[in-house]
Amino acid sequence: IKWYRTYYNKCIVNNTKRNELCADFLHDAVSKNKLSIAFFRDVSTHIGNVEKILARIGVNKKDYTTITGSTPGGKRGDILEKFSNGYYKLLLLSVGVAGEGMDLSGDCSFGINFSGGLSEIEIRQKLGRLLRKPKTKTGDINPNVEFKVQYIDPFDRMHKVLLKHSAERYNVYKSESAFRCHYVPEEE
Repeated sequence: IKWYRTYYNKCIVNNTKRNELCADFLHDAVSKNKLSIAFFRDVSTHIGNVEKILARIGVNKKDYTTITGSTPGGKRGDILEKFSNGYYKLLLLSVGVAGEGMDLSGDCSFGINFSGGLSEIEIRQKLGRLLRKPKTKTGDINPNVEFKVQYIDPFDRMHKVLLKHSAERYNVYKSESAFRCHYVPEEE
C-alpha cells in the first residue's frame, strides 16, 4: 500500500500537468456559470496545489467552497444549499463525504474526477451526485428542462496500476447506456 500512495501522490496529487488540465476544464465550466463539482479522494491533500492553479487561471475564491471529512454535518447542508442556489459555482468535494444520502438540486451540469480511483461503488457515487434531474420549486422532477451533464475523468498513464484503474473506470462509464463516452488521446 505504501508504494501505491507514493505513486498516487506523484502521478495524481502532485502532477502539475494533470492538475492544470483539470483546472482548465473547471475554469471553462465556471466561466460559463455551470454549477460544477471537482471530486477528490481528500480535498485537504490536493487543496494547496489546486487553489494555486485556480487563482492563476482566474477562478475567484468567492466562487468555490470545499466539503471535506472534517466539515461538520450542519455546515455541509448550508454549503450544499448555497451551491444549489448558485452562490458558489464550484464545489471541491472529498469523495468520502459524497456517498449515499448527499442530495444536490439537479442543477449541477459539470463534474471532474481529480482523484482517480478504482472502486466501482465510488465511481457510481460520484456520478450519482451529478445525475440528479432538475426539479421544480415544489420538488418534483422538471420534465421541461434539458438534462445534460459533462463529466471529465483523466486517463492516468504514468504508472501501470493507475492506467489499469483508468481503464476500469472507463469501462464503468461505457456500461451505462445513457452515457456518451469519448476517449481523447493525450496531445504529444
